[in-house]
Amino acid sequence: MKRGFRISSWYKVFVISFLLLFSTKVFSEDVKSTSNNTSPKTIPVVRQTILDYKTEVGLTDKQAKDIEKLITDFQHREKENRDKIAAQDKKVKELLANEGDMKEIAKGIREIYRLRGEILIDDIETGRKIDNCLTKEQKDKWKEMRKSLQTNVKNNGGEKK
Repeated sequence: MKRGFRISSWYKVFVISFLLLFSTKVFSEDVKSTSNNTSPKTIPVVRQTILDYKTEVGLTDKQAKDIEKLITDFQHREKENRDKIAAQDKKVKELLANEGDMKEIAKGIREIYRLRGEILIDDIETGRKIDNCLTKEQKDKWKEMRKSLQTNVKNNGGEKK
């Protein structure tokens, strides 16, 4: 008698729970404990942009204004998607806690990852739109500065100096 491998439903729930637990909070936030260690405190990570290096790159006022609008619009869309992710994450966790329908759980997880993909694609598209606002010399200067900044972050254990 040949025995096939069959994944039991408790195993599926365990794997999905594990994936959700370790993948839901991979955003631009760092969790630190408060001084009295009663609850974690979320501290947003400040993301540096080309506007922080406006003088070094040589941006004109018009370029800075256009880039600021691109970044602001992106941040608005990103927040909307992160809010949707949080709502979907809550729904999936409730389904898992109540041994909900596996199809609904899978649907929720797929939606979370679809939204994360949207954020990433939007980030890349916004970066390219910003690059299109720059002259060739400014692009080259900004590219070199980003390399230098990334090297500094790696060499300083993840801290920007």
